[in-house]
Amino acid sequence: MNTRSRRRLRVALLVLGCSGAVWATLHLTFIQPARLRRKAEAAATRTKAKAEKKAGRPAQSLVARSGLPHLRAKLDARNPVTVAFLGGSITQNGGADGFVSMLPAWLESRAPGVKVHAINAGLAATGSDFGAKRIDRDVLVHRPDLVVVEFAVNDGSRECTADMERLVRKVRLADAQTDMLFLYTIMDWSLPKLERGSFPKSVRQHEQVAAHYDIPTIALGYEAARKIRAGEWTWANFSPDACHPTPNGYASYNHDLAAVLPALIAVAGPRPAALPPSLTPGLVEYPPPVHAEPQPPPLAMGDDAGRAALETWELPVIGAQWIGEPVYSRGPEVRWSLFFRPLAEPSAGGDRALWKPARWFEEERSFTGNTAHPVAQWQAGGNRIGANPTDGAVLTWRAAEAGAYTIRISAGGAEGSGSGSAEWSILRFTTSNGLGEKLGAMKVTPGEAGAAWEQRVALGAGGEVALAMLVQQMEYVVARDFRVTIGRFAP
Repeated sequence: MNTRSRRRLRVALLVLGCSGAVWATLHLTFIQPARLRRKAEAAATRTKAKAEKKAGRPAQSLVARSGLPHLRAKLDARNPVTVAFLGGSITQNGGADGFVSMLPAWLESRAPGVKVHAINAGLAATGSDFGAKRIDRDVLVHRPDLVVVEFAVNDGSRECTADMERLVRKVRLADAQTDMLFLYTIMDWSLPKLERGSFPKSVRQHEQVAAHYDIPTIALGYEAARKIRAGEWTWANFSPDACHPTPNGYASYNHDLAAVLPALIAVAGPRPAALPPSLTPGLVEYPPPVHAEPQPPPLAMGDDAGRAALETWELPVIGAQWIGEPVYSRGPEVRWSLFFRPLAEPSAGGDRALWKPARWFEEERSFTGNTAHPVAQWQAGGNRIGANPTDGAVLTWRAAEAGAYTIRISAGGAEGSGSGSAEWSILRFTTSNGLGEKLGAMKVTPGEAGAAWEQRVALGAGGEVALAMLVQQMEYVVARDFRVTIGRFAP
């Protein structure tokens, strides 16, 4: 081979080598990932189709699947049992006449001597989306042996598969042995579907999740449907509205439940220890943790005489700068604190013996009272602080040293439910206990423009100013873009 031929051969080999490298790069960067992605999507589609096929059964009262093996073992061993109920208002109101009291009583009758503790984590007007967010703080903290989920009515016609799945996976991640049970309650419009042997959209989606994770389900309402069909009842006997049961309605639910519980508790099939792949592609059980942002130094407050404050404090951004604990400070001293108090308490909010520290709700980036309803949070438009159906917010600020302070409060508007009124009562406390002295009030009216209040106040070292939300004839009210600025001025 002459020199020219050898050169041509080397060039050809170099071209082939480069082409191979380019092809390998293209294959690894684009072609292979695309194939893997299509394969994963096809697997997810097959998994969902399989779950839909399992769920596509005629409506029936009980589908036991693997039953409640952990609960049954504890009952047989005569160990104490904790049952947690998570749902909407039908669960929340089901303690006196409903299944929240009936199911624990039935379990105790089956295992004499066993104490069954019930946790009622029902919350009105909430579905599985909010339930999946709050299940850690309202249910799993109690380490339940059985979690009963009731969201069929409030999930309605929305897409809820991912929310129910996230809820289930949180339970199983906390303790793989915890049993679960889905209850399906009815609405006036879903009754004909039940009689025809079909389910509404929310239940069909719940069934997909139940079938995928081997969770037993019980459909309630058959006794009520039978009585209405036979002319013994009208819908009004069962419910005064579209879904909330009367005492008779709860009794009919209890009848349906009692009819299938023996068969359910008799099943104790093995349950897979490992979680199956999620039905929802890319499902995230827990969002990234929230980290506090630093609060920048506020601009110095000025007074009417043109003087600048010696020190200035501003209410931090709740859920961003102020997270985790119901107390906040920019320095070594605790300055801001958040409490809640019962709305039924008739005073101006000045009896601090009735206050309780607000509770941090991580997934909503808010502070709440007894329930998961927020009393303080941030949304578009700034801080939102107010009162919900059970609790009213109390915000306090503490002075580190004696002095003359100017307090400015404003709200960019308000929203609420009801025809009454709401106001912020401004109080001064000279000690950390006892009753507060009312300095004034700032009214907030839903649908109207914002409000403002300002006053110069003398405070001793450790003295506090408190802002307590008061409502009359309103279910809830929230002050939007709520701002508090406090300045200490020279005498």
